[in-house]
Amino acid sequence: MQIPKITKEYSVSCVVPCYNEEVSIGKTIEMLAKNGYSGLKKIIVVDDRSTDRSYEIIKKYEKKYYSCFSCCFVFCRIGLFWQSGSESYTNCFWYRKSW
Repeated sequence: MQIPKITKEYSVSCVVPCYNEEVSIGKTIEMLAKNGYSGLKKIIVVDDRSTDRSYEIIKKYEKKYYSCFSCCFVFCRIGLFWQSGSESYTNCFWYRKSW
């Protein structure tokens, strides 16, 4: 079976979940931002109240890649809600620049 050649570039947004990822979140954002794909429109990082330095690292990359970057900082551990079977998204605060 032959794989067809892609002839059109599509717009893509990447959602990156984060909880205590200070070791890897910077590398993840950097790799996405520098992947060379011109269709990348948005990198969205969702931080689930990390207790390490993830927040500070995310904010640093937000300044560096402001044109394609958004953050969602959750004010209560939404992962725990999902574990309990709840599907509540009301505790999510979207933070983004207005461009």
